[in-house]
Amino acid sequence: MPRWPKEREARGCGIEGCEGKHVGKGYCKKHLYRLNTNGDPLAVRHRIHTGTVEERFWKKVVTGPDDCLLWSGAKIPDASRDDEDRYGMWTWDTPDGTQRQLAHRFAYESKFGKIPEGAQLHHTCARRGCVNPAHLQLATALENTAESLQRKHLTAKRDALVARYAELALMAQHLNIPLQECPVEPNKDEPEAPGTLF
Repeated sequence: MPRWPKEREARGCGIEGCEGKHVGKGYCKKHLYRLNTNGDPLAVRHRIHTGTVEERFWKKVVTGPDDCLLWSGAKIPDASRDDEDRYGMWTWDTPDGTQRQLAHRFAYESKFGKIPEGAQLHHTCARRGCVNPAHLQLATALENTAESLQRKHLTAKRDALVARYAELALMAQHLNIPLQECPVEPNKDEPEAPGTLF
C-alpha cells in the first residue's frame, strides 16, 4: 500500500520542461540537490579550472630524491606499499566526458607522445610514484618483469615475479621472439641457484 495518494506519486518536478519525478519541496532529485547546494534549483555549480590539463597535472607534482618528480595527487589504493611506491591516478574533464589515466603514463605521453599498443613503462628509478619522463622508458612486459627480478629490494615478491617471467617467456618462445638471459639470484630457502630461467 502506498504511503501517499496516487496523485502525489504521479507528481513531477516543478521546473518547467523537467520530466523528473517529484522527491521533495516541489522538485526532482537533481533540482532539489541544486536548491540545497546553491540556494537555487536552476543554479549549476561548475568546477573552476585554471590552466591547461598539463599545467594542472604538474601542479600535483613535488620534487623527490634522485631527481624524481613524485605524484602528490590521488593514488591507486594498496595498503602493502609505501606512498611513493604506489601508482598515481590522474583524472581530467574533456568535452567527451571524464578521462582517467595512470599519472606516469600521462606524463610520458605529454612529453613523448602516444605509448605503443601493448607497451609498458619501466621506472628506471624504481619508484612507482615518480612521473619524471626522464625516468620512464618503454619496455615489453617481459623486459619489465626481468628487470624487476634483478632488483634487490623485490625479493619478497620474487616467487610471483619468477612465475610471471616464466609465463611471459613461454609466450615469447611460442611467438619465436628471442629471449635475453635473465640471471635470477637464489632465494635463501632454495638449495640451488638456477643461474638463468631458461
